[in-house]
Amino acid sequence: MRSFASVARWAKQIEHTAKAISAGVASLRFRVLLLVLLALAPAFAMLLYTTMERRGYEAAQAQADALSLVRLASAQQERLIEGARELLVGLAQLPAVRRGDTIACDDLLFALREKSPRYANLGAVRPNGKIFCSATPVRGPINVRDRAFFQRAVQTRSFAIGDYQIDPSSGHAILTFAYPVLNRAGQMAALIFADLDLTWISSVAAEAHLPHGSVVTLVDQNGTILARDPDPKRWVGKSASAVPIFQAMVKLSREGTAQGFELDGIRSLFAFKPLLRSTTSGNIYVVVGIPTAVAFARSNRLLAISLAGLLLVAALAITAVWVGSDVFLLRQVRALVGATDRLRKGDLSARTGLLYGPGELSRLARTFDEMAAALQTRQAEAERAAETMRKLWSAVEQTADSVIITNRDGIIEYVNPAFERETGYRRDEVIGRTPSILKSDQHGKQFYEHLWEAIVAGEVFRAAFINRKKDGTIYYEDKTIAPLRDSEGTITHFVSTGRDISDLQRAGQALRHLNEAMEQESRRIAHALHDEAGQLLAAVDIALEECARELPPTAQEQLQEVRGLLDQIEAQLRHLSHELRPTILDDLGLVPAMEFLAEGVSARTGLSVTVDGPTTGRLPLAIETALYRIVQEALTNVTKHAQATSVSVQVKRENRRLRCTIHDDGIGFDVSAVLAQKGDRGLGLVGIRERLNAVGGRLQITSAPGQGTELAITIPLEV
Repeated sequence: MRSFASVARWAKQIEHTAKAISAGVASLRFRVLLLVLLALAPAFAMLLYTTMERRGYEAAQAQADALSLVRLASAQQERLIEGARELLVGLAQLPAVRRGDTIACDDLLFALREKSPRYANLGAVRPNGKIFCSATPVRGPINVRDRAFFQRAVQTRSFAIGDYQIDPSSGHAILTFAYPVLNRAGQMAALIFADLDLTWISSVAAEAHLPHGSVVTLVDQNGTILARDPDPKRWVGKSASAVPIFQAMVKLSREGTAQGFELDGIRSLFAFKPLLRSTTSGNIYVVVGIPTAVAFARSNRLLAISLAGLLLVAALAITAVWVGSDVFLLRQVRALVGATDRLRKGDLSARTGLLYGPGELSRLARTFDEMAAALQTRQAEAERAAETMRKLWSAVEQTADSVIITNRDGIIEYVNPAFERETGYRRDEVIGRTPSILKSDQHGKQFYEHLWEAIVAGEVFRAAFINRKKDGTIYYEDKTIAPLRDSEGTITHFVSTGRDISDLQRAGQALRHLNEAMEQESRRIAHALHDEAGQLLAAVDIALEECARELPPTAQEQLQEVRGLLDQIEAQLRHLSHELRPTILDDLGLVPAMEFLAEGVSARTGLSVTVDGPTTGRLPLAIETALYRIVQEALTNVTKHAQATSVSVQVKRENRRLRCTIHDDGIGFDVSAVLAQKGDRGLGLVGIRERLNAVGGRLQITSAPGQGTELAITIPLEV
């Protein structure tokens, strides 16, 4: 059945394959083209990987250049602050400033600003906050008392820096520096200031030679743009607080790099750094942005060139495949498809008809033809197997032996008609139940425990069962239970075969009764020979000894010869008595009797025989007698056939069982050949098995030519 199912699966798989090939022949060319494209995929992947690596390097390099610029801007601001401080300290010493001479001071500061265009304005303030001197014209009186630079200079009486602010006249961001002018009394006589124009950042950007499209921006803590290059007029004074790069920059509050979008939406690489913190309103930041399109221009150009080259190669490969696939591939595939279609329709004689060569398709054609031939062979084998299975199934159904198949849990799944005839149960009455329905309560719990342990362990269990039929009739059944395994060796089911041996059992019981009677008779004869005949011979020996005293020496010598013959007769009677029934077995038990038997065998044959076992405690008389006779028969076989030098006999109790092993170092024999013999079976095994069957025991023989022999005997002590 399994072979037939295997052939059916093969046929189904071939049919599925044939359909797939038939549907795909038309698109096979496209599949080959796809394969070519897949072959080119690693090249595309490597190109993309190399481009990404280059882009990463270029991004890092661009950000490093931008970071150098922001560091340069920071250093430039520090120099400007220091220059402003030195300028204001110098101006504070001029007489025009100290005297508060407006005209002279205006001329001086105007001339000085012409030489220093970085300053938006230079001026002087009286202690009350009114400007009295300015390098640029002042419209009306202006008081700066509330300005940050004025208040800080008054408080610190030293150089001070104000806040960033947008100059309304120029639209530029300025930073104001102030320095107090003190009189001899230490009081502030005036305050000199300078407004630094933050457009100096443009000169820094020009010196850095950044890539085209780069942007340099100054922004304060609140996001107000203070300076920007290029296009300052468009951006100065506007807020950048909503731009993600500004938020990241303020959160980090230190030097760093990032990627994101510029104010105008251009994706760029950024570097930023806070300038010197010197105001209460917080840091200002210088930010340099380089468009990613500019930073990656070189790598993008190389990628475009490489992609164009790969696409050209792919186009050439596709053209070659398109033209060559029909010549070198499709014709052979069509032949394979045609043969497969015939095979799918049941023509197992279908062959491709292609010439076999070294190519893959040629090997495929060869494999297909061999497969088709194998399928023909398997189909024939499947038909033969199905016929064999049918015969086997018919044999199981028609056999006179009852057959039960259960699952691993002991649930009956099948019984044959012989089971129905033997037990009286119909098949539908026992399916789904367990064989316990046949229990007669004639066996003890240990019997079934031993049965289950044996079959679960993978052993074959054989015994004579006392079962009960459906009508209550007790019958004897010679049953064998064996495990069934799957392909992985796991036990899945148990199969039981049995035969009604009630007649044989009754005959066996009669035979056992006869054996028991013979044993009793042997015991009586042995006692008679040992006691009565022995006493009589002893009396004769004493009488002869008394007679010898009155006879002449010549007659005494003849009488001594007669007494010697009587001694030999007495020894022979004692040996015969022991052979019939050893009195030591009745008096001392099994092991002492076997030791006495071993001494006798050793004395007669020179064979070394050792006996090991408990000498205390008695066993049931039937077991002691059976086991003694078995050992006696085994030792007789060893002396006759084994050519051994030593024999060991071991007796021990194991889990309510008596186990006896008899091992010799003789020439051994082929067990299967001996068991196959008819009649005597070669080694007296029939007698041994009969005695074991009488006490419910089992025998296992282990031997091989040149490796000695071991008889393993197991007898249950409680059944």
